[in-house]
Amino acid sequence: MMKPERFTEQAQEVISDSQRLVLEYQQQQWDVEHVFLALIKQASGLTGEVFKSLGVDTALIASRVETALSATPKVQQPENQVYATPRIARLLDNAESEAKLLLSGEFREGDHVVVDVEGEQLTFSSREKVVAMAS
Repeated sequence: MMKPERFTEQAQEVISDSQRLVLEYQQQQWDVEHVFLALIKQASGLTGEVFKSLGVDTALIASRVETALSATPKVQQPENQVYATPRIARLLDNAESEAKLLLSGEFREGDHVVVDVEGEQLTFSSREKVVAMAS
């Protein structure tokens, strides 16, 4: 179970934004792709800086992630209820475990979640393809 207090304010914002994306796309299943898109769309942060230094076009990646999310099943009458998939549960568990291991229990930055997102192997790309998506 996710303990929001174990994440920084920035990470909590990414998680909240990703859950809003579930409703925006008229879905009920909260998955890794929603978190990845929320990270990409985050105005400030290390994730954007890393992609920029790699020459990655985040607007293009965001567009492709949005296209993938648009192709997923929608609910006819959204209940404003969001259900976490096993993949998102693993992502958050891994993020918390990594924070405990690497940061001696300190809070983690939202940008570090991208490492865990990649570990969950997005359904439409792998790490190598993320850079290729922008070319």
